[in-house]
Amino acid sequence: LLNMTIENLTSVNMNGTAIYNNTSAAWDKSYETADNPNAGWIFENTSVNATSANLSGVGFINAAINITSGSLNITNNGAAVLSNSTVNVSSGNVSIVSGAGQADLAKTNITAQGNITLTTPGQADLTN
Repeated sequence: LLNMTIENLTSVNMNGTAIYNNTSAAWDKSYETADNPNAGWIFENTSVNATSANLSGVGFINAAINITSGSLNITNNGAAVLSNSTVNVSSGNVSIVSGAGQADLAKTNITAQGNITLTTPGQADLTN
């Protein structure tokens, strides 16, 4: 399913299953393509455990994201979705970029040893 080409951010409910669970490796993945630059997946009800993560075309809803020794970078051509989630970055930075559209970080707790940066040309929802 995740290798299919899609046109926009599309939700998939992981039902509690980790989308990435390797605390000794980085998760580097782009779900965007030249033909579909706004493509990607919003992973719901999941967890991520990695040394670092450099992602594009990715969003999270109701997720637990744990980065142990690097940074979390989410760079989307379209909207950025990271809502109802908990993000812990032990020794790096958090960067969330929405190239076009909004950034939804509602009800998300982000803890990072380094800087936390949000970039969006649209409205950012930071409600708690």
